[in-house]
Amino acid sequence: MILMPSLFLVSQNQSHKYEFQHKLLWSPKLNRKHGRNPGYVNMSHVRRGDIIFHVFNQKIHAVSVAKYDVYSSPKPLAYDGNIWDDDGWRVDCDMYKLEIPLSDHREWLNAHKGEVFDKNGRLKQQYLFELNQEQKNYFWHLIPSKLMESLLIDSTTSTTKVPNLREVGKSLSKKRVIGNNQIWIHDLIQ
Repeated sequence: MILMPSLFLVSQNQSHKYEFQHKLLWSPKLNRKHGRNPGYVNMSHVRRGDIIFHVFNQKIHAVSVAKYDVYSSPKPLAYDGNIWDDDGWRVDCDMYKLEIPLSDHREWLNAHKGEVFDKNGRLKQQYLFELNQEQKNYFWHLIPSKLMESLLIDSTTSTTKVPNLREVGKSLSKKRVIGNNQIWIHDLIQ
């Protein structure tokens, strides 16, 4: 039996280099004024097997699977001097590089904005968004099917399926056309 994961979209502007290098997400639990922030609250919802789309500079640069449930973690030392609280949430991930410009999908994103995208189809300012069902269906189809299938959790073994690159095959290093849009798919981030 395959468990259907939640799908999230993370906006990694200030933190993208560190989080990509260390294959993780990290956010404080509270905002600067020690209040709740929807993007940080969403971090507390991430569970093992959930799928995360990583956005930097209005492009999806990676897709990942959460290796474990979210857990409490102090602010990484690399973030010292930052205004963020020390107490935070952390999610460890297996990441796979992609290049999908959101601008190629602006028309659809504008028509289906919800809480994630603004009236111009641009990503709103927030760290982590949980995608609604309609957005989930759209984003799901941006990813090669063999890669997406390999990211799912098999509840009978309770382990993360990591793609065998031979199985996923040449699709990981080729340009893929979806409608009128082209995306580049790369291999596992080492």
